[in-house]
Amino acid sequence: MALEGTLRDFSFADILQLISLQRKTGVLTLRTAENLVTVSFQDGCIVGASTLNQHTEDRIGLILLKRGELTEQELDAALRRQEETLQRLGRILIDSRVVSPESIRIALEQQILQIVYRVFRWSDGEYHFSQEKSVDYDRDLLVPMAADSIIMEGARMTDEWPFIDQRIPDRTAVLMKIDPSRRFEVIEAEERD
Repeated sequence: MALEGTLRDFSFADILQLISLQRKTGVLTLRTAENLVTVSFQDGCIVGASTLNQHTEDRIGLILLKRGELTEQELDAALRRQEETLQRLGRILIDSRVVSPESIRIALEQQILQIVYRVFRWSDGEYHFSQEKSVDYDRDLLVPMAADSIIMEGARMTDEWPFIDQRIPDRTAVLMKIDPSRRFEVIEAEERD
């Protein structure tokens, strides 16, 4: 199946739906001037996603750290071991009994979804689907994800982004949770001549 073109002509949701409905196995590559994302499929289900410009929040170790599944020291030790052995971080954490296989499965799923949902916001770019007999993924730790629920959530998120952009126009802003009982005093600036 030769599937390639631009996202202006065929949306990401349409591409996912076609691959899912035809139960294809292979790798979908999406490219913009700034980024390259690959999404792996096994029998029409998503089993992997990676990006050339990986966001820090997409890293498995940070996902587990934010979830309170491990400490910074445990993560640092596992990362050093990964440099030495070139093993996958999840496998190192499981083998050293730092986290459970279920925790890694959840973190892998979250990583994939974060990458995939980001692509829904792309308005342009090129795509190419390369059909394969099989794709490499950790069958012990990852449950293939049906594309239809991802498409529905991606469409919902796409519809809501304009409202978010209106309220938070600066995407570099860092939002922090504050104590609701904390009082702020607003002081108006003096006018300058």
